[in-house]
Amino acid sequence: MNMPGLPGGSISARITCVVILMTLLMSGVTGGTSKSFADSLQEYQIKAAFLYNFAKFAEWPAAAFKDAQSTVTLCILGNDPFGDALDSLREKTIEGRRLVIRRVSKVEEADRCHILFVSASEKESLSHILKVIRNWNVLTVGDTKGFAESGVMINLISNENKVSFEINLDAAEHASLKISSKLLKLGKIIKEKN
Repeated sequence: MNMPGLPGGSISARITCVVILMTLLMSGVTGGTSKSFADSLQEYQIKAAFLYNFAKFAEWPAAAFKDAQSTVTLCILGNDPFGDALDSLREKTIEGRRLVIRRVSKVEEADRCHILFVSASEKESLSHILKVIRNWNVLTVGDTKGFAESGVMINLISNENKVSFEINLDAAEHASLKISSKLLKLGKIIKEKN
């Protein structure tokens, strides 16, 4: 099963497919077996699919790209938990733009990123990271408890046999990003801690 890919066809057919996929993943459908979540579906393969689909349901301002041929850059900041799970995203496109994956060791290297996955290894420096990117048009994603409340836009939550996500809509709006209402219906809206 190639979860990150979407079938051809109309935009509404692709949206329906993504919504069904995300609903199934969030509801814990794991192939009908009693195996553990890690045995039946690799957690970070699922999270890679979520990253790709988050990008498809986000809209960046025109100023976030140099020109119509610019790529969409997905950066992983800190220890990379994905391993080879992101390989399935190579050569994918988002709104006609090729998706490029980069790994960065410090936030200052992420200045050309459109999506920034903040690894759990960066938890202690999260406030510094968010301060540095405060005025960037970057979609931040994490998978660490408390990240959405701290200012990360989308936080993936693994719980037993399902993956769900939280959305910090205020953080997205501050970065001038629009999150599709279809995605908002699937996630839990989180308010930032003051």
